[in-house]
Amino acid sequence: MAGEFCRHCVAVGLVYLDGPVAKNRSAEVIAAQREIAGLRRLLGILDREDLITLLLDCAHDDHDLRRHLAARVDELVQPGGDVNDAELRLADVRALTDPASAIPVYKKHIEARIAARNRRDYAEAARYLQHLKAAYQRLHRKSEAVAYIEGLRAANARKHNLLDEMAKRGL
Repeated sequence: MAGEFCRHCVAVGLVYLDGPVAKNRSAEVIAAQREIAGLRRLLGILDREDLITLLLDCAHDDHDLRRHLAARVDELVQPGGDVNDAELRLADVRALTDPASAIPVYKKHIEARIAARNRRDYAEAARYLQHLKAAYQRLHRKSEAVAYIEGLRAANARKHNLLDEMAKRGL
């Protein structure tokens, strides 16, 4: 029944909290506070990009952190224009658990890179076309990826450098 505890377990817990171990616990608390202060100093030293990279690296291993970051992606994406690097990296993290939510971010970035009209941006667009295709494949909607890629190919038929970059990546 909820709220009922074994009296023996409660007694052992109270003895532990009240007994001679309490001196060791206070030492542990002081040590933890020093570690927290050190972490705060470290976080103050790191620049924004290093912090984002650190956070996203942690998110690959921590399911709860990844889920929390994924929930924030929609809030951070600005309407219009291109997405920034942090938004792209968050979309990459989100694509692991919710590929459908990463697709609009990828499309926005791809279209902005194509509009920039230079080879470096075309290479970036082709690279994110691969991410987009993988997201669609995780959703078992490969035909939509193929249709989108073919639509881009047709709409940009005169952009030979873009088509070359796409061909290099097997798109």
